[in-house]
Amino acid sequence: MSYNLHITRADHWSENRGREISLEEWEACVAKDPDLAAFSEMGEGFYRWTGPGRQSSDSEAWLGYREGNIYAACPDKDLYLKMLSLARDLRARLQGDDGEIYVQPDEYPGEDMRPAADTPSEKIPFVQKYRNAHWIEVVIILIVFLLMFIWRMWG
Repeated sequence: MSYNLHITRADHWSENRGREISLEEWEACVAKDPDLAAFSEMGEGFYRWTGPGRQSSDSEAWLGYREGNIYAACPDKDLYLKMLSLARDLRARLQGDDGEIYVQPDEYPGEDMRPAADTPSEKIPFVQKYRNAHWIEVVIILIVFLLMFIWRMWG
């Protein structure tokens, strides 16, 4: 499991309807940046960052476009700084998976973004484990309607 950072214009990156960064805006931003190269193996809207210090790094730094946001999984500090810069260029902000906002270079969350490799899945909080599982909301709504129906029938 990884922790993502998102460049978004929304109050919360997962609820950005009407506040999306368009793919065209993202590609125009990338076109002005010589340190970003298409990463077609990952899909449309994905770019590899080849900026300063990347040649000596063990990890591959990439940014991806998904549903109106730009994101990176477990970015290192250099990519975090790059994302802050890109967020300014896109008139957006940098936000973590849990909704926290990052504005300053010294706010890099560091190793806190990566759960320990030996953390058993049952110790990961339910909300964090299933944060994008909209099916949970649907089940809750169905249960509420079922209870209302039963109450009207026998109440």
